[in-house]
Amino acid sequence: TSHGQHHNSEPTAYHVQKRIDLQGSGAVCDGNTVVIELYDIVTGEPRGKQFIKPDGSKKFTPKLQKEGTGAFIGTFTDVIFITEGWADAVIVHRATGQQAFFALDAGNIPKTVAILQKTGRKVIVAADADEVGIQAAKASGVPYAVPSIGKDWWDVFATHGLEAVAR
Repeated sequence: TSHGQHHNSEPTAYHVQKRIDLQGSGAVCDGNTVVIELYDIVTGEPRGKQFIKPDGSKKFTPKLQKEGTGAFIGTFTDVIFITEGWADAVIVHRATGQQAFFALDAGNIPKTVAILQKTGRKVIVAADADEVGIQAAKASGVPYAVPSIGKDWWDVFATHGLEAVAR
């Protein structure tokens, strides 16, 4: 500012910490909060938003109907990867070039897969490496991949880069 005051006490926005470029990510930054637009999978109608604070805490629009809701990352491909988290969806899309879908949470994955399978696409779950994530992937009845390092696909990216995620 003109008075030489620096607001370095401002916490760093989540996407900056995660080294995610917002271009093509389905999200915008409002102040230091990442805001992700969420849509009806079938109709494409806006359903609400997810807000991610710098500390990683996440909130949805109140009364959001989660079933059938999420965000597509990337343009249409015959193969689509389903993830629990937004950062994972962006990373999986960038690593593979395939469209990814952020399904909001593990509980929403099986229903999301069922909806997308009806469209005739090859659906693969990019699961989190925890009990809940693996159970959700198994319940979906489609092929799934679990990271061998870290707890999710963003961790693989952070440790070993996009090539490791693609493998």
